[in-house]
Amino acid sequence: MTKKKQIGMAVTVMTAAYMIPFGAAKILYDKVFNKRVEIRKEPMAVKYEDFHTMDRQAALFPSNRGQRLKGYFYYPKGGFGPFEHVRGCIVLSPGIFQGHTDYLYDVERFVKEGFCVFGFDNTGCMESGGRGLLGLEQAVIDLHYALEFLESRKGRGELPILLYGHSMGGYAVAAVLHYDHKVDGIVSRSGFSDPTEMLCLGGKKIYGNKILWMLPFLRLYRRLLFWKYPLYGGIEGILKRNIPAFILHSEDDPIVDLSCSLWKHCQERKTENVKTYLCRHKGHDIVRSDKALAYFQKMLEKWERIMGQYRKEKNIPQKVKREFLNNIDMKQYHVHDEKMMERIVCFFIQCTGGRKDAHSENESGIRRDAV
Repeated sequence: MTKKKQIGMAVTVMTAAYMIPFGAAKILYDKVFNKRVEIRKEPMAVKYEDFHTMDRQAALFPSNRGQRLKGYFYYPKGGFGPFEHVRGCIVLSPGIFQGHTDYLYDVERFVKEGFCVFGFDNTGCMESGGRGLLGLEQAVIDLHYALEFLESRKGRGELPILLYGHSMGGYAVAAVLHYDHKVDGIVSRSGFSDPTEMLCLGGKKIYGNKILWMLPFLRLYRRLLFWKYPLYGGIEGILKRNIPAFILHSEDDPIVDLSCSLWKHCQERKTENVKTYLCRHKGHDIVRSDKALAYFQKMLEKWERIMGQYRKEKNIPQKVKREFLNNIDMKQYHVHDEKMMERIVCFFIQCTGGRKDAHSENESGIRRDAV
């Protein structure tokens, strides 16, 4: 064999050795993120029509690939518009595989407390365009474009801008601070800091330690996918801007493990102007009451019994599935933990420069401001 052929064969082998695992990593990644989340039509879906204390105004704006994102401004019923007579505007960043309407109970609470809320659906979700979610970093990019859109709105004036995110959104509200938007405060609940760390954790649960050798290829694919945008981390955004931040997590979170949480990163780094709160036995939804979480667990166990009876979901008769869904009391599931919501509301009010009154919530140490 000539030297030229030997070199050619070596190049072929090296290329194959690299491209095969890269291709496998791409397939696994796309299996999770390259799909849409459509509008939910099942009886248990949260719908705006079920809320009677707030009006909303639709908004369309573009994101990085030209896809159109759909959102709504929510404000008190009978008001003159989203920016009239409100404390500030809270921008809501949803969790993965969720739309902003999944958080309408939170939105209603903020509106009752005198805020306008701008909620939107991320790329590939619900009412927004896009062929799929694309990745965890896309949430940061979408939030960046949402803030650009909000800043361009006439009539906003100097209204304080606040960010509220859950899970993937909890990561996004921190990471977006790398951009130069004027933000007066953020609340991140059940969020993570590093997307790679989160992908590794999720991959280990499914594939075990085999996922570790794929991480360099997953990182490369994400770099190619978002080549125009730096892969920002949450803790780095908080450290860069040093604005008021409230980071909440539960020690038993089954989705975002405490080991890779934004809360943990804040504990390990010197983070000025940051308040943290660690819950117990709240799982991935820390604003729900204990009774609401117990009700959810009861419904989950009932569903597992049905699954055990039919073995696979596709074997469950539609009549049985409809009966189960129709019997779920969503209002019972969405009952808030009042103390937790009080902490969040009071933090937001303080970020707007609200006046202090004599009442204080002893457990959290946060004073409640007067309207």
